[in-house]
Amino acid sequence: VASGSVVVEGSDRITKGGEIKADGTYHVEGIATGKIRITVHSPVPAAQKVAMRKKDQEPPPPKDRSNWFEIPADYGDFERSELMIVLKRGQNKFDIELKSK
Repeated sequence: VASGSVVVEGSDRITKGGEIKADGTYHVEGIATGKIRITVHSPVPAAQKVAMRKKDQEPPPPKDRSNWFEIPADYGDFERSELMIVLKRGQNKFDIELKSK
């Protein structure tokens, strides 16, 4: 996944999120340790809104959708995503593997 966001729910039930970068990495801070649940959101990149500009000014280029692909909607719901990890104190790494549902 090259765009979107990852949202996690800590053991304290507080949610925090992080943006998915073009290389597929994400970073979320300030999550309570313990069992956490994870969701992944990757909506269709929207067409850019064209702001008011001068007559001689070029419009911005369209958003690049070449790396985007649809993921199952279940990954956007804590109850159905089935993505969980036990978070320990300190830095943790979790590669999210998305499977067809």
